[in-house]
Parts: sequence; structure tokens; C-alpha cells
Amino acid sequence: MMIGVIRERGVPVTLLDLGCGLGHLNDFLRGTPHHEQVRYTGLDMSARYIEEARQRSPQTQFVRMDLLESDRELPQYDYIVMNGLFNYRGSTTREGMKEYWQTMLGIAWRHCTKGMAFNVMSKIVDWERDDLFHVSFDELSEVVARNFSRHFIMRHDYGAYEYTTFVYREPCGAHG
Repeated sequence: MMIGVIRERGVPVTLLDLGCGLGHLNDFLRGTPHHEQVRYTGLDMSARYIEEARQRSPQTQFVRMDLLESDRELPQYDYIVMNGLFNYRGSTTREGMKEYWQTMLGIAWRHCTKGMAFNVMSKIVDWERDDLFHVSFDELSEVVARNFSRHFIMRHDYGAYEYTTFVYREPCGAHG
């Protein structure tokens, strides 16, 4: 789902997997036609995850960085994806999670030149879990349009209890 944010086909792009964990998105990319097109970088704040990701895929760039501390050293990427970064909130209050979500989206937006993708838990469920971050379409739309761009797509069609949002700097077809 996350690589669906990439609009170009056959053109090299850079992709940052923010909150990459063990780098499973990189594993997935290697098994697709996109592997030639996408220059993947994984970023996580966990030293343990980054160490393991590097062992699993030594030829891939993995970076350990706490972006809440500082994002000054983070370069620009064409696309930034955040898969699962906002689904679980544990004991964090909803307001605390909302603040974290908006802060991380702001950091990603500053460092992507074309677009970003992220997912949150849907409110279209039979019941909501108190430890997950459920966000309505209206709330998400207001945050994205007000702070980032009017050019976005929400994907709720893949059978999970979450949905993915693609946010772009330019409207579809703006450059051909």
C-alpha cells in the first residue's frame, strides 16, 4: 500500500521509510518491479531495530535518528512513508497522540519534495480499541488540508481496520 504513493513509473525516486523497524518494506520492494526505480532509505529511532535491519540487508542505507529531538540532519527525499507509526498509542492520551501525529507529519512534509504516505486506524469499525489511534476522515482531512496540502487521497479499500493517506505537493497530472 505504501509504495502506491509513488506516481512516477520507471523514473528513479528516493524513498524514506520513516519508522522502518526491521526494514520489511525494503524486503517487499526487492520483490517488485519498483526495486530498480526506488532508492530506499530506512530510518528508525531504535538502535536495536537499525542494527538488525543492517544485518538483514547490509547493502541498504539505514539511519538511526530521533526526529523529535532534531531533524536538521535529515536530507530531502522524493517520498516519505510512515507505515504503522500512528496506529498504536498505548497509554498515551488521544490528545498526546494527535500532537505526535501532527508533529511527525510536519517533519515528514518538510523533508519530502513530492509526497508522503501514512496510515491511521479507521473509525469505521464495529468497536474501537482504547490503545489505538482512530481518526475520522473529517478530522484527518482538516489536518492535512490545513497544514500540508489539498492534494491527497485516502485509501480505505484494502480490508484492514486502518486507512492510508497519500499527500502530494502537486495535483495529479500537474507535470504531464
